[in-house]
Amino acid sequence: MNKKHVYKYRLKKIMEQDILLPSDAKILSVEEQRGDIVLYALVDYDAPAEITLDRRRIYIYCTGSEVHNPLARFIGTVKLGGGEYMFHVFESTP
Repeated sequence: MNKKHVYKYRLKKIMEQDILLPSDAKILSVEEQRGDIVLYALVDYDAPAEITLDRRRIYIYCTGSEVHNPLARFIGTVKLGGGEYMFHVFESTP
């Protein structure tokens, strides 16, 4: 059985960005950590040395913003500034 580990990926505070994740990575959640937005993913720790990476498109919208890609999968909501700012994070494959 392959070992799985949870890895953290720091996101930029921009509306749209691409991140590279191992092809078998399963996005678990997003959270605030020290003022940053971080994404957690479950990754196969025993993957071969030559890992295939997939490009994932991440969208971050403020409450009340238009969602430009309604087919994107919702990951979670992150509170910043003590709850003053709410960001809703979505993911799709470009």
